[in-house]
Amino acid sequence: MKTKSVFLRIGCVAENISTDAAHSSREIFNLLKDRADADRETLYLILFNAKWRIIGIELHSIGTINSATVYTREILKSVILRNSTFAAIVHNHPSGDPEPSIEDRAMTLQVARALRLIDSRLVDHVIIGAMKFGVNNFYSFADHDDQELNGGIV
Repeated sequence: MKTKSVFLRIGCVAENISTDAAHSSREIFNLLKDRADADRETLYLILFNAKWRIIGIELHSIGTINSATVYTREILKSVILRNSTFAAIVHNHPSGDPEPSIEDRAMTLQVARALRLIDSRLVDHVIIGAMKFGVNNFYSFADHDDQELNGGIV
């Protein structure tokens, strides 16, 4: 039986966005809300410059129905290569429930701590749920003042 290999390069979705910076979790959500109905978890990184302009949106992971592998090293690489001052993570939950899992919280903490080491900052982690879960169909770590964004520092 002959097998066929398929290679997928994960990377830039958009750069130098013509819109103003996303100033709130709702605006971040609106940038990627069309990913709500995806059948597997996908994780995006939104990169901002020092003036809060979006300088890139990158696809970082395509996972399974209930997880997506995140490599902190690759997030740091993107931040450094784009000279990004701030970053936000966005991913979906195919289950439709935007509530963060224990793994989501651990990953957010790990990325926030790593970004602090290179003088950058994770400003939000937005989890997109299905539209059927009401008006607030996303969860924002920033809106909930979750300590993971501060690297666990109170």
